[in-house]
Amino acid sequence: MNTNPRIAITCLALVGWLAIGSRPGVRAEEATTAPPPAAPSAGPAVKVPAPAPTHGQIDAGKPVDVASIYQLESRWTRADGEKIALSSLRGKVRVLAIFYSSCEYACPIIVGRMKSVQAALPEAKRDDVGLVLISMDAAHDDPARLAEYAKRMELTGDWTLLHGSDGDVRELAALLGFRYRLEQDGGYSHSNMITVLDREGRVNHQSIGLDTDVTDAVKAVTGLLGP
Repeated sequence: MNTNPRIAITCLALVGWLAIGSRPGVRAEEATTAPPPAAPSAGPAVKVPAPAPTHGQIDAGKPVDVASIYQLESRWTRADGEKIALSSLRGKVRVLAIFYSSCEYACPIIVGRMKSVQAALPEAKRDDVGLVLISMDAAHDDPARLAEYAKRMELTGDWTLLHGSDGDVRELAALLGFRYRLEQDGGYSHSNMITVLDREGRVNHQSIGLDTDVTDAVKAVTGLLGP
């Protein structure tokens, strides 16, 4: 009997397809689709050293337009244990920053810049300027710890270090446009800011960031001091 060649070829193709399809883990598409060509090698991966872990900087906001931060009724404790209101700071030009004592990177830079402002002032004018550090770490920076910090950082002259409740610190920070948050390791991510206040506690100037020059802050202070 003669067999039609076209029928024979079709039958063989069908048998082959069924045989491939019956193999475990093999799809029928694999019989007709060639695998894609391998992507060219990009060479060995270059390992980039991870940066040293630091707490992040948070961008500062704008200070709230208030007549004076001395209007706040909150109570604060100085490093010497005396309790005061912010209004007791009235009368001097003030250079102020929010910090925490266990900060190992940004805060020492901020304090160092405040000391640079102090050193740049004419000696005859330095008694008219007070420098203020307010801790954001209400849980740990008690007056004794603040006193130890002042000694360690060699803060000489008119420096006032203040401890307040968490709520009071957040209220003041919001007025100044200072932002911060507690991290899981107990440190803080925060804005880096120095604020110059006039004699009535009004915001006159703010230096924001760690790479800004203190010249503008010094000009702001000397401008408020007058001739």
